[in-house]
Amino acid sequence: MISTKQLEEELKSEKTTDELIMQASNVTFMNYLKSMLKKYNKTQSYVVEHSGLAKRDVYKIFKQESKRPNKDRVYRVALTIGCNQAECEHLLNLGNSGGFYVHNPRDIILIRGLYEHKSVIDVDIELDEHGFDVLEGGAK
Repeated sequence: MISTKQLEEELKSEKTTDELIMQASNVTFMNYLKSMLKKYNKTQSYVVEHSGLAKRDVYKIFKQESKRPNKDRVYRVALTIGCNQAECEHLLNLGNSGGFYVHNPRDIILIRGLYEHKSVIDVDIELDEHGFDVLEGGAK
């Protein structure tokens, strides 16, 4: 899989638009999610155990059963895997799940959770302490 930085460099090359589109189409939500699992040496089982999501919800994300997975659920998965802010944002964008906005106070807490490698529970506590809704998708 070609990285975003490599693809940006390829845009400056003499390749045709069709060649560039073919390269970019290989970077899918599923491919990127799997590459993050591999990079951080995590498994789907680990995500099920530590994300606070119900098992079925984790598998729905990994099978990409929705064209637009819920932002909070994708965030839970990315945080659990150990993704940094850029990786999480890229995953959100690939899933058409929205992104972060640094002028949104709730998103500030989510971004800091990634920077500080917080657990899902710690992010939920901080959201609650500041009067925001906790992350959606917590196992009931």
